[in-house]
Amino acid sequence: MTTPAIANAQELPRPGAPVIHPAQAAWRSIRRHPLALAGVVWLTFLALMALFYPLVSHYTYYRPTEDYSAGSSAQHWLGTDDSGYDTLTRLCVGARISLYVGIGVEVIVVFVGGLVGLIAGYYGRWTDTWLMRFTDIMFAFPDILLAMLIMAVSGPSLGNIFLALGVTGWPGLARLVRAQAISLRGREFIEASRAIGLTDRQIILRHILPNLLSAVVVASAIDIAGVIIAESTLSFLGIGVQSPMPSWGSMISGAWSSGYGRSHPALIIYPALCLSLTVLSLNFIGDALRDALDPRSKG
Repeated sequence: MTTPAIANAQELPRPGAPVIHPAQAAWRSIRRHPLALAGVVWLTFLALMALFYPLVSHYTYYRPTEDYSAGSSAQHWLGTDDSGYDTLTRLCVGARISLYVGIGVEVIVVFVGGLVGLIAGYYGRWTDTWLMRFTDIMFAFPDILLAMLIMAVSGPSLGNIFLALGVTGWPGLARLVRAQAISLRGREFIEASRAIGLTDRQIILRHILPNLLSAVVVASAIDIAGVIIAESTLSFLGIGVQSPMPSWGSMISGAWSSGYGRSHPALIIYPALCLSLTVLSLNFIGDALRDALDPRSKG
């Protein structure tokens, strides 16, 4: 075995069989999973609404209208709240915040967690021991409580949300990457690479990283869902996104705490439904990607 593709394969391909790119395998797996396909449709719709909502709504999220507590109408498709804010506009901006935070924080998590896990798993010995002990210390604190502490100290802002969720999110990915790196570093194609004189940097870039990507992609799809939930939780508690910028969590909190949501439950149902559908969609997509990119998960 001299290549990572052969080393990772469970079955040797038949001579002349077409080689399927991982992206093609992922898309085929998603199409075979109706719930994952529905999740892709929902996330695409959500992203389009978040980006192009001014074409649909002529209102802004920071300036209330004079229509207080208005029901659904041609002017306000989903009505307004008790402060006069257009509900559809705030849902779309909340979607933008959720996707922005979810993807942005996951980039931080992948960079930090991937770097720590890769160094610990590949080099081992004292490097692995010290890095993993620090990771264990981070695991000793509940994620959301540590994020709340960071937000309480640094103050509520979008930038601090990235900091809080990035700091608390990387240990899980670090453990995953470390386990994969430990498994790979003893493979025959890695030993062969060392024998022909490749440096550690060349081995990591050419062989280790490409074989880690599938596991990281699957984990990231599911992790983004967790980040979105965490951001909504912080905003619900009042230490996340601040008014007038809307978040799905702050919309639920505002409608409930004012008491207006009790008589007009749609103001709670709309953001809660958007949050639930987004989280479910990401989890369904993650499951489909796991089936496509990690054959061992099929048992």
